Order: sequence, then structure tokens, then C-alpha cells
Amino acid sequence: MKIDLPPYISTGDPGSFAQHTLRKRLPRQINEVIARNSISEQAEHDLLLLKKELLNGAIKDPFGDEFVPSGCFEQEELSVWKEQIDLHKGRPWGAVPWYFAETLFYIRLLVDFGYFDSSSSMYGVDPFQPEKDEELFSKSGCLSNAGRVTTLLERTRSLSERIMLLLRCSLWGNRIDLSNKSIAEGAWNRILERGEKNILIDHSESLAELLSRTQRVDIVTDNCGTELGCDLLLAESLLKMPGRRAVHFHLKKHPVFVSDAMVKDMQKTLDRLSCEKDRKVSAFGKSLMSYIKEGRLFLHDHWFWNSPLFYTDFPEELETELSESDLVILKGDVNYRRLLSDRWWPHSEKMEEIAGQFPASFAVLRTLKSEIIVDLEEETVKALDRVDPRWMLNGERGVIRLVEITGNR
Repeated sequence: MKIDLPPYISTGDPGSFAQHTLRKRLPRQINEVIARNSISEQAEHDLLLLKKELLNGAIKDPFGDEFVPSGCFEQEELSVWKEQIDLHKGRPWGAVPWYFAETLFYIRLLVDFGYFDSSSSMYGVDPFQPEKDEELFSKSGCLSNAGRVTTLLERTRSLSERIMLLLRCSLWGNRIDLSNKSIAEGAWNRILERGEKNILIDHSESLAELLSRTQRVDIVTDNCGTELGCDLLLAESLLKMPGRRAVHFHLKKHPVFVSDAMVKDMQKTLDRLSCEKDRKVSAFGKSLMSYIKEGRLFLHDHWFWNSPLFYTDFPEELETELSESDLVILKGDVNYRRLLSDRWWPHSEKMEEIAGQFPASFAVLRTLKSEIIVDLEEETVKALDRVDPRWMLNGERGVIRLVEITGNR
């Protein structure tokens, strides 16, 4: 990291998307959790108090004995949370680093919902499952879109063309983010509509070439549903290549960010794909199941993916695991933000200089949903501002950014 670090993006930045998230999006998510789940009166009361707290209250520690049984968290995970909360305890929710506020919000939501309470009927219940199922099972959702992509793949004439198409599908599938419904609505209809012109940084050709010779690829996931289906299509294509290749998926330990994928979401997706009436889709699902049995497709979760830490602070065991990879593919806006420590970097800064400490070569596939981006000249930024003042927020543009770390493995 550089010595002269810019400030963190804060929930107190006037007019920012971070401020809008705290005041509008997170309270709306509380309303939807209450509306879509059969929770107790106490849980509803606690969630409504959290909603008020976001607007007028201060940060407090939810990890006392009366809130969370200690067995739900690994010791290092709990220590990290306590350390980070102590940095901000007592400060208003509207005046703290945005990423910290978001991750703490979801932990607080799970606590108040009863997710960690073994005496609650909501113990271990994903509060976002109704929305996840809606996207997975709807006629216009994951299965339908997987079928469309398999049809598109039949038209490709070379391995490189196939991989580049799958990279674009994996990129634009990231638009379907249930935590931001204004972007998710009707997103698939525009996934490939604008093609490459809305990919602001496009390293897909170099990335496809690198993928053609990698033995191990790790994918740090973002959303389940359609996006996860696109990620699985990419993984299956890689596993079909000659040689005993392996793909490792890294998933969330607890529910977070509404549609972020957990191991159980992956398993449910694979089961659903395997049972689909469309033979191409069911064959795809069964193929992935066989790779799991063969020990070539792996599903991992880890507390770090839910934590408030950035990618400068990997736990030792996770850093060692990722260093074994030939390439790590990081999906989505949050992973991009964590690479950049969610700071107000000048747009012209270079990803290699900020995130060069990453333990392996990596690629970012991200549709823009927040006010952070690097690797762009200021003239480009000004031109985009003139054409579309919300270009950094509306999910219409994306990046496929490759960073090769020398000396890996």
C-alpha cells in the first residue's frame, strides 16, 4: 500500500452512495426481511430498533453473551470483529467507513433476526432465502438464463471465443444483485446488449489466454442466482480443458449482502440445474456434480469473506491457500472495493500499485455500483460524466481487469 493513503469512503460523505445506502437501502432491506419471513414479535421489534439506530444511533458491540452464543464464531473471527468495533464504538452510524458499516449492519441484522440464537425458530435460517429462491426458480431467473448462455456457447467457434463469451456473461451476470433492485430489475435483457463498448477496461483477451494454460483457478464469488450460474458455466468450461485442472469456489460463511452466495446456495443451485427439464442445462449441472466427486471442483467458505477486513489483511491460512492458485477471479463490486481498501483513490491510480500485495495473480470482473474506480484517465472520467452522470452507480458499465503478480507459485 502507498504511504499517503486517501480517506475511506464514509457514510458521512454528503450526497454519496454510501450515505444513500445507510439512509435508504439498508432500512429498506430490514423492511423486506420482516415482510418475507415469519419472525417473532421480539425479532421484529429488534429489527425496527436497528432501523432507527442506522439513522440516529451509534455503533455498539453486538457480541456480548446476551446477543451471540460464542460458538457461532471462530475465535479469530470474533477477535477481528471486536477489534474493528472498538475502533468505531460510540460513533454515529452516519460517520464511519462505509464498508465497516455495511458488514456490521448484516451481522447486526442476523443477530436481531435470531440467526445465531439456538433457541430461536430462525436459528440458521437465511433471512434472504425468499429473494434468493425467487431469482433461482423464476421463469426469467437463473435456470432460464443458464439455458440462454448454453445456446450462445454453441455458436462459438474456438476455445478462446468461448472463454471470452463466458467472461462477459460472468461480468454482466454481476448486474443481478438483489441488494440493489433498481439495477437487478430486467438486468439479463441487457447483459450482452451493449457488448464490449461498456466494458471500460477490457483484458478479456489476455485473461482468456492465461486461463487456457492455468491448472488451478480460484473464484471468489459475489451473488448467487444468475451470476453464480454464469460463474459455474465458466468453471465447467475450464474443467473440460485437457489436463487435470481444478476450480476452487470461495463463498460466504454467513448470509450477507442479500444475494451473496454461500455453500448451501451453491449446492441448491447445482441440485436445481441437475433436475432441469432442459437437457443441456441438466447435463451441465450433472457435469459439475461429477467434478466435485472427482475432487476437481471445490467449495470453500471462510469467515474472512464476511469480515470488515480488506485484502491487505488476509488471515495466514487463507493467504497461503490463495497463493497456491494460478489465478484468482474476484467477482463484483464489494471485492473490488476490498482490493482498494474502499478509499477515495484518484481515478488515474493503478491497480498494480495499490493491490500488488495480493497473494496470486488476479482478475476482477465487476459491474460498477459504487463511486470507486481506478485505471482511468481523468479525460475519460470527464467524458463519462458528461454522457451519464450515474455511470459509476447504475451497473451499466463494467471492467475485466487482469493483474499478473510475478513470482506466484
